[in-house]
Amino acid sequence: MRKTYIDEITGRGYPAAAGLDDLADLVISQVPTASAATVIITGDGMTLVSDKYYGDTAGELHLDLRDLVRENTYLPVPGLNEDEDEIATGTESVRVENASSIYLRVTVSVAGLTRYWGFRAYPFSFFPSQALIGYEYQPEADEVRVPGNFLLPFSAFDPFHDANHTSFFQIDFISASKKEIALTKSIAGPQDANIVSCLLKLSDLPYTPGEPFYLERRWSDANGSYVVRSPILIPTLEDMEQYAFLNRVGLYENIPMSGTLRDIPEFNIEVLQHSSGFEKVSGSSADLHEQNSGPVTYKTAKALAAYMLSNMAYHFDQAKGIWRRIIIDSPSVDIARHSGVYNVVFSWRYADNDDLDNI
Repeated sequence: MRKTYIDEITGRGYPAAAGLDDLADLVISQVPTASAATVIITGDGMTLVSDKYYGDTAGELHLDLRDLVRENTYLPVPGLNEDEDEIATGTESVRVENASSIYLRVTVSVAGLTRYWGFRAYPFSFFPSQALIGYEYQPEADEVRVPGNFLLPFSAFDPFHDANHTSFFQIDFISASKKEIALTKSIAGPQDANIVSCLLKLSDLPYTPGEPFYLERRWSDANGSYVVRSPILIPTLEDMEQYAFLNRVGLYENIPMSGTLRDIPEFNIEVLQHSSGFEKVSGSSADLHEQNSGPVTYKTAKALAAYMLSNMAYHFDQAKGIWRRIIIDSPSVDIARHSGVYNVVFSWRYADNDDLDNI
């Protein structure tokens, strides 16, 4: 596991920021072994940690702050409202993900000396940490077939955004075969230095069935140039199940699946044996579902395998018309290299389905 010194984070310039990779083994130096150091960590003004620690033989204190950050941040799929019972698309869906990060202030006091550090922490591995030199984000999935009712989550990150960025959420629709911009879509909405997200409908884009395209947002400032792209999307006439996964860099990817979705109810039945025979005392059931991805490319299968560990995953419930959070259970991944046909099978349950049906 890579060590990250806290002085390295705060020395990155403004704004100082860290992701989960930085926080897995966060090191504070010059902490003695013989004397207890008082460590206080506040998040957005609220005390999250207050305890005493000793340094190791090298005079270093090692902290793992990943769970602390995950528990105090919230990054839902784009378009879903706060109550998670309705979605919006297009202009109405644009929002600043203010809860997607937390400002941590770390105070260490030992032997009469008090030191302070402050930085913004994000609950994912952190491609914007290269923001000082710009970045180009290429999605892990390379090519995805999408249905006519496809919902496209699109997010971008701009740590230096200010009021002068009047066209912040300008997205280009680009034909993958012609390599030309067919549409530039400017979406008005709140502007701030953070992740900004929206949810687009395929029907609002100038697509042609079978013709591949991708979306791109490109901008630049004094620090460098920035590019965020979607996978190549191929519109089809198939009915498909839609799943959105929060990937390791903090962006959501919707990977529709043409394979079979099976409902597999689980049963818990208690039976009592007595002198005259058997009697059912109680019974309950819970929903479990199994999804086969259907044929996908090798890179998309590899991406899906990584998404099985996602902390936030959603299924689009077509009956209710909303994204519902799911908990992935027992994925089965078998990717034979260069076989030409790849698929992923996983079981899942709705996170909000905690009601057992009495029998």
